Amino acid sequence: MEANKTDIAKPHDGEVKVSVLMTVFNEEKYLRKSIDSVLSQHERQIELVAVDDASTDSSPEILNEYAAKDSRVRVFRNKQNMGLVKSRITALAQARGKYTLITDADDFLSPDAISSALENIRQTGAEAAVLDLQLYHSENDIRPYNSSPMPKTISGSEAFDLCIQGKLHGLCVEERRLYEKIPFDDTCRLYSDDNTARLHYYIASNVCFCKGRYYYRQHAASETHKVSVRRFDYLLANLSLKKQMQELHAGKKSMELVETHRWKNIVAHYKLLAEHREAFTEKERQEALGIIARSISATDFRLIPAKLKMRPPYWPAHSLKTFILWQKIYFALRKMACKG
Repeated sequence: MEANKTDIAKPHDGEVKVSVLMTVFNEEKYLRKSIDSVLSQHERQIELVAVDDASTDSSPEILNEYAAKDSRVRVFRNKQNMGLVKSRITALAQARGKYTLITDADDFLSPDAISSALENIRQTGAEAAVLDLQLYHSENDIRPYNSSPMPKTISGSEAFDLCIQGKLHGLCVEERRLYEKIPFDDTCRLYSDDNTARLHYYIASNVCFCKGRYYYRQHAASETHKVSVRRFDYLLANLSLKKQMQELHAGKKSMELVETHRWKNIVAHYKLLAEHREAFTEKERQEALGIIARSISATDFRLIPAKLKMRPPYWPAHSLKTFILWQKIYFALRKMACKG
């Protein structure tokens, strides 16, 4: 989307190494801390490309304030709410750096996040540097996403496999040219952009790790954590990932991981629907069941390990009716076990 007349996009003097892409929607509570963490980076050759997604709070005024003080801040606005993914596409279109880093407006970075990433890229020749992700519950409760030690570099396909297994996240400083090969997946308003990060790992020759930290704020207000029918977009995003991997003629191991990941998520989302029935209208429930049915019909059970398929609630099912029957049997068995 093109910038409107009120957009602030001042010229920037000097080279831009890294474009930090931030989408903003009603984040006045956390926005200043997030922006401050970007502007206080040790690496000075950066820009912050912020896209306000039609916020109704004071977020636009806060963005204006920072843009007026620092030419590295460039602000663009959607005239109507477009969603996270489309807003990120807008930010990327305005980016001028060789590298990009995506950050959410409620999260923040350590001062050495970008400089550490660039230094490790320089040393290893990798196309992406994974940040040290910290789950921020409160100032006194910060937990590492993964405390297991990682080698200095791994292959892109290894990074992809670890990401699918939940052992690696997608927050990294990466070469912008990776988006030329794999553009943002905009099939869903939420979640499908995760596919892009994973696929960038897959097509990269090497991925390295750095000590720069990304603090990922954990709170119930996050759109991706709310119990709503939009949570089922995750299953649609999984379908899109499978299709893209097929188009890349991905190896068998990676495809097995993708299909196993999909099947586990189908089961998990039905459980969410069953346990939070009151949170959905009948129309939303039917929409969710329709997405589950579509996901089931696309499942290739030959790619799922036999060990998993033998376990309830992961018994294979080729129709929604059979799937629901298996899940009801599983719920009944679990209830009996709890009573016993």
